[in-house]
Amino acid sequence: QGRPTSSHLLEVYELGQSDDEPRKVAPVFSIALVQRPVMISTASNGLIAVLSGRQTQIIDQEQRAICTEIAAISNKIEFICEGRFLALAQGSHTAVFDARAGTERLRFTGDLLAASKNHLVCTKAPGKLQVSEVIPSKCYRGLGQRRIVEDSEFHASNRLLVTAYNGAGSPGQGLDFWDLQEARLIDHIAIPIRGFTLSPDGRELFTSTRNRIFRWPVRLEESTVHLGPAELVRCKTDEHNFNKLAVDRGGRLLASYGPYRTHVIDLATSETYALQPPHNFRFVDISPDGEWLATGNWNGRDVGMFDLRRKTLVHTLPLGLSRVAFSSDSKWLFCTDGMYETVRHPCVSVVSAGQGGCGT
Repeated sequence: QGRPTSSHLLEVYELGQSDDEPRKVAPVFSIALVQRPVMISTASNGLIAVLSGRQTQIIDQEQRAICTEIAAISNKIEFICEGRFLALAQGSHTAVFDARAGTERLRFTGDLLAASKNHLVCTKAPGKLQVSEVIPSKCYRGLGQRRIVEDSEFHASNRLLVTAYNGAGSPGQGLDFWDLQEARLIDHIAIPIRGFTLSPDGRELFTSTRNRIFRWPVRLEESTVHLGPAELVRCKTDEHNFNKLAVDRGGRLLASYGPYRTHVIDLATSETYALQPPHNFRFVDISPDGEWLATGNWNGRDVGMFDLRRKTLVHTLPLGLSRVAFSSDSKWLFCTDGMYETVRHPCVSVVSAGQGGCGT
């Protein structure tokens, strides 16, 4: 309802019934809104979301008050997961927010069309629809991490989480080792570091500086981590500008991205060759079987897929910002926007669209 003061009033009514026909009774409560509502969505848990262009206000009917405000431009809103999350259409992307905390939890490519229970329907390229299932989850365990975390990996024992800290606001650089069972920091090493990865068996840790890569033996003894001594990884290349690392399951191939190219190192022979990924790549992963390499980008457009047998780029996926990770059986590539099946044909290697994927 418009008011002369340019404010707007949201009124919530309870529907009664008379002679088998619904009727409107007195309003249960009303709330003044600063901006004109564009769209309203309601949830079974009693939350009401009011979209007003650049802002969405979430109202708790039980408290009869605004509990959260989300400052984000949108043209459509939908509750999902019984009101736990609110999906916002933002042009070519859809963002999913925690309805009570007002924090963004997910973001993926596709314009929001509709929602039903735990599912979102979005448009992709012309003529394509994507149906995504949002599965609510709980935090496994909180860790007292106060540094800016650049990267993290689980140890093969599932007892440890290793995190790298670097950048503004962090006290130096290095690695932290966390006991997942006791949720506490058990060790740290303060070293210059640009990237790291653990071998799949958990027996080795690889770290990179700008000009060198080191391998560290790792041994666990109850809640103590024994690390080192470090050994320099030899590589036959004149370009020494290493960053994030990835290693295959057999511990034979190690990959690192530089500012313009990805280097693949044979750890047994030190033979090294370079691959040219799509523009503005930043993330890299090697499939456990050592046959594929994928690169994700930070400020570019394409995810790159390389056939390491032929040492060539065989496919790109136009996903925008995306990290990359292979499944343990090397059959799936996980990206920010979905999962893609890796298929090898007799004469060509491709990546086909999988669940949530848009590649061909």
